[in-house]
Amino acid sequence: MGSPILDFECSYRAIFGTSEGVDSLEENESFKGYRTGRSYLCSPAVGKSLYWIALFKNEEETRGNAIPRYTTKDRDQLVANYADDIIKPGVTLGDLYQKSTATALVPLEQGVLSTCFYKRIVLVGDSWHKANPLTGQGGNMAIAGAAYLTDVLKDLVNRENVPSQASVEEAFRDYQQGRGPISRGLVEGAHAAQRLEALETTFLKFFQLKLARFLSLRIVGFKAGPVFNAGLPLKYLPLPARPGTVPIRGQVDKKVSKLLSSVIKVFIFLLVPIFLGYHLLGVANSSFVMML
Repeated sequence: MGSPILDFECSYRAIFGTSEGVDSLEENESFKGYRTGRSYLCSPAVGKSLYWIALFKNEEETRGNAIPRYTTKDRDQLVANYADDIIKPGVTLGDLYQKSTATALVPLEQGVLSTCFYKRIVLVGDSWHKANPLTGQGGNMAIAGAAYLTDVLKDLVNRENVPSQASVEEAFRDYQQGRGPISRGLVEGAHAAQRLEALETTFLKFFQLKLARFLSLRIVGFKAGPVFNAGLPLKYLPLPARPGTVPIRGQVDKKVSKLLSSVIKVFIFLLVPIFLGYHLLGVANSSFVMML
């Protein structure tokens, strides 16, 4: 299992912002921008208002108390360094910042602590696991964890009116073992997505800029399905009468999922000679904008 994880680590930082009246924006338009070592995500608000995140790779990875805290001067300098980055045609980072109504620069801590409880104290959500916000799973992880913990505690008080210390710790251990690996997978997946969008390596740049467009939404959807149904429904509440788009855990078609996994493995295998040829030819592309 490796050495215990006692601290969160940080390899990226991000500016979260809200802007209004930005030129060249269409109502309800979302878009992303990719650059080497940084990426941008923009989502629409009311009218032509925009929520955006600018994510930047740090010069070095830090942990625990060494993770920096940023000032407004740090934020202004970071924007000045990359103000000319084109996030979509006609819109730069400088444009977003100039029209911003609120911004904050924060370190993006990530990781899953090896232990989430002590005696009768237990951690839930970001106090136990933190993920890069790119995949939007932080809140979902907290909700799914709280639901799992609720179930094990309800089981416990149904068995014991006044639970013993040993019983409480056993319930917390169940929660830790049940949600820990799932949370770790989501944290690692978010970090991998960030590395891909920040074009961290030559291979990731090649894949993102040249090949990702050929993956069908259906394949991506089937691969993402298990991520979104990793939580369990509350035992003591009835299931929804109407099925959702993503099946409840255990209802995913395993045959289809296995087939798609095989297809993607073959696809990745075929990338190797293509990538080598691309690299040897010295073809490079330093930036890309994808419209959603």
